[in-house]
Amino acid sequence: MSGGVLSAGQAALVLFGVFIALLIVRVPVAFALGLACLPILLIEPHLSMMMLAQETFNAYNSFILLAVPFFLLTANLMSIGGITDRLVALSRRFLDRGCGEPIENLHRCPDQGGL
Repeated sequence: MSGGVLSAGQAALVLFGVFIALLIVRVPVAFALGLACLPILLIEPHLSMMMLAQETFNAYNSFILLAVPFFLLTANLMSIGGITDRLVALSRRFLDRGCGEPIENLHRCPDQGGL
């Protein structure tokens, strides 16, 4: 940040200081992360709200981040549709030789991962 009001160390100190202060007063972490950047936006002349919005959108515009909610949605749909119960029954049928739950879980993980 050449020509800026704050050096990188000072900006980091302000960001972490505000973040920790907000956590101490029991502000939720998601809000504390967002609110911690507000003092830097007000102090630093090179930063604007448009730049903040663009960088936030670019950070969340990722297929990798979309995989997690879709994986959870798929798991819920499998559970509602009864596929999970049928997979458990299939595993128990194959492993009903007294091996127990740990072996059943090891057998079921690749099956559900393949769906």
